[in-house]
Amino acid sequence: MVDSRARQHKPSSQGDPWVHPGLAPTAATALRVEAALATGLTIPEVAGAVGTTPPAVRDWQQGAQPRPAARQRLDDLRRVLLILALAGEGGGASGEWMRSRLLERNRRPLDVIGTNPIEILAAAEETRRRAEADDQQEPLTTIALRAAPAPSGRRREDERRAGKRSG
Repeated sequence: MVDSRARQHKPSSQGDPWVHPGLAPTAATALRVEAALATGLTIPEVAGAVGTTPPAVRDWQQGAQPRPAARQRLDDLRRVLLILALAGEGGGASGEWMRSRLLERNRRPLDVIGTNPIEILAAAEETRRRAEADDQQEPLTTIALRAAPAPSGRRREDERRAGKRSG
């Protein structure tokens, strides 16, 4: 399950993505709002995505609890942002992904998540799968080196002799 990979640490040298603690499934509402804002989304954008008003989102930042429907939508937003972070699209890239017109009929994920979260979750998962597939591909230089024929014994001997003459 993707949520189990949420961590509170900085990237490792192996390219492990940093995931905001507010994207953890057990994160408090205020921390979830902080995580969404850390992607570059604005309070009005978060409010629109979860079907509430900007003053309500500001109240959540101060510790107020959302109504059940808004809580569920905030969790949908959290889950999408987590998937994008794990795909390497964390921080501002997640916010831009949410604003981009990448869905059918030129719709933005930010505008659709409140009414059709499954469609946005599926699009985020597709982004994650593509990122993982890209990570699995070998660099072109490695492929080219492996495809190049090894020098023959005679050619190596000629290269060795030429090196002695020039040295």
